[in-house]
Amino acid sequence: MPIMPKTNKNESIVNSKPNGTISKEKIIIVEGNDEVNFFDYLLKNRSELQALDLRNKVQIIPIQGVNNMKKELSVLKNRSGFDIVKSIAVIRDADSNEAAAFESVKNFLQANNLPAPTTVGNFTDENSDGIKGGIFVIPGNDIPGTMLEDLCLASVHENPIINLVDSYISELQKLQEIEISTNLSKTKILVYLASQKKIFSSLGTGVANFDITNICYNSLVTFLTAM
Repeated sequence: MPIMPKTNKNESIVNSKPNGTISKEKIIIVEGNDEVNFFDYLLKNRSELQALDLRNKVQIIPIQGVNNMKKELSVLKNRSGFDIVKSIAVIRDADSNEAAAFESVKNFLQANNLPAPTTVGNFTDENSDGIKGGIFVIPGNDIPGTMLEDLCLASVHENPIINLVDSYISELQKLQEIEISTNLSKTKILVYLASQKKIFSSLGTGVANFDITNICYNSLVTFLTAM
């Protein structure tokens, strides 16, 4: 039986070092720091996940960009402590194509002899090493969009501030002398957060301003409970 690294409940669930030690049996691999903060908040505040005490059982590993996915998965087994891992969840944005995003991660997992599910949003059974693997592509749940920002915006779509944000951006687009970002989801997030009593400069730091109880997160929560 592998020896569990010594940890305590107050230890950070984040390990961002390229070859950092794995200290939990369950790991979530995400794209970057915004995702780390989002999932930490979700695990801490969503009742279904609280009931499973997942926040104290999961380690979140950011790979600092989806372009690093292939490299980071190829060296995952080399991390100190990997022998204790029982569950691997890989979560990434859909970007331009959800199916292609899923296939990309699945192929990377298979190439490194890591458990790879056949369908998105699900986990495999345990392999011969006692590890199961799952892939979730955000936003999921048939929500329009391509990224985490779209999922979070869906949680506050009934907030009157969102209508004002949309109107503001629409008016900006009419001004020929102003060229705004083509990534409207990220733009909306920042304008929305700038409209709060306390201003935040990123989704990750301002995640508490989104409705974590909204049903738009249900598919993601169901996926995480299967870890």
